[in-house]
Amino acid sequence: MTSCDLMNEEKILQELKNMLYSTVEKNTKNIKRVGIAFSGGLDSTLLAKICKDLGKEVTLLTIGFPKASDIEYAKKVSKELNLPLLIKTLNIENLEDDLKELLSILDISTPLELELCLAYLYIFRLASENNIETVLTVSLGIDTTFCGFDAYKKILKERGEEGLQKAMEEKIDTIAEDHERYVKLGKHFGIELICPFYDKEFLDFSLKIPISMKIKGPNDNIRKHIIRKVALDIGVPRIAALRPKKSLQYSARIHQAIEKLAREKGLTKLKAKEMGYKGIIEAYFNLMTKS
Repeated sequence: MTSCDLMNEEKILQELKNMLYSTVEKNTKNIKRVGIAFSGGLDSTLLAKICKDLGKEVTLLTIGFPKASDIEYAKKVSKELNLPLLIKTLNIENLEDDLKELLSILDISTPLELELCLAYLYIFRLASENNIETVLTVSLGIDTTFCGFDAYKKILKERGEEGLQKAMEEKIDTIAEDHERYVKLGKHFGIELICPFYDKEFLDFSLKIPISMKIKGPNDNIRKHIIRKVALDIGVPRIAALRPKKSLQYSARIHQAIEKLAREKGLTKLKAKEMGYKGIIEAYFNLMTKS
């Protein structure tokens, strides 16, 4: 890398840092107390650190079934941040009732939507039980425009940087539906949900950052490199800043719990295939939504 490239990267890093702070400040104006949907990973820890630096009264909210990696990371990272942490350890015995409640609130069309929305149902319950009226999340934005999703590796390999750039722009349009679902679910619990990094100005700025600063190639399992550099620069604990991306439904063990529940209901891979479905969870989801 030439000295010119280094100077350009340093300039972009500083601009990104400024944008991250200004975006959070703009979207939480006049809000003092916030809960943060917290996994102990890169993005949620970055948000927590920024909110703390801005003088917010922050409470971290973590959910997961037993042995969930998010719970273990959240405990370690919250101590390093010196921020209060609330944990809701989930119970598979109540899972089917929770799924039915979720489906009574939202129109959900895929198993993936079900798993992600279920996570937010638990987060909003935890916030409501502790009189937290505003919850911040990073579920939208950073992964979309900083190559967080694993699928971006394949797109880069097959379509190059130009194709990946187009895919990110298209993804922004599709996450609008996710945003609307989470906001509606939050309102059901009396919670205002704010997604600071879904801010249009921030998304537009993010798309202008060179892809090479986000992903190093089609075999890059870390990704989001420039975000990780900013995180380390502002004091995000290394355990969080360098933690590889893992989807919420897996790191909170929601996917595994639903699959276990489906098996307890008598579904197997063979039976699901005979019913015309790809897998157990898909079969269980379709049985639930048709009942």
